[in-house]
Amino acid sequence: MSEIRVDAIKTRAGNVPTASDIGINVSDTVLQVQSSNVSTQNQITSTSFVTTGISINITPKFSTSKILISINYNVYKNAAGTSVYNTIYKDSTNLGHSTYGMGEFSGLGAAGGVNVHLQLLDSPSTTSQVTYAAYVRVNSGDVYVQSNNTLGNITVMEIAG
Repeated sequence: MSEIRVDAIKTRAGNVPTASDIGINVSDTVLQVQSSNVSTQNQITSTSFVTTGISINITPKFSTSKILISINYNVYKNAAGTSVYNTIYKDSTNLGHSTYGMGEFSGLGAAGGVNVHLQLLDSPSTTSQVTYAAYVRVNSGDVYVQSNNTLGNITVMEIAG
């Protein structure tokens, strides 16, 4: 059996080689995970999308990476006829439909709550910091995000492209 031992491997430029420099395919590998829990209750009365206070920053290691965003929170409406629209923003860009976001909760009764789960795979094409956040709007009335001391969560995973 043969053995090769070295003190260090460097590129011609003197840098430590990356996996791709030495021919190792890292595509579809999770490179980093960021997660944050949020328990602050927010009342939303806006008919335009506004932040829920659930957000997280991530700085991708590669511009070819994809970011898997997963957000969970509770929404409670206290009036019939109130529709709640949920979406994900990347910095100041709505990643869902401009009017309907990524989903609507309308319900039939005068009051009600629902657990919201939003998930999206994004290609930010940057190695600069990106902020992902949950945004909500109503058609009328008001809603509460994180009502009754529930816990919201946002998790982002960088996946090598």
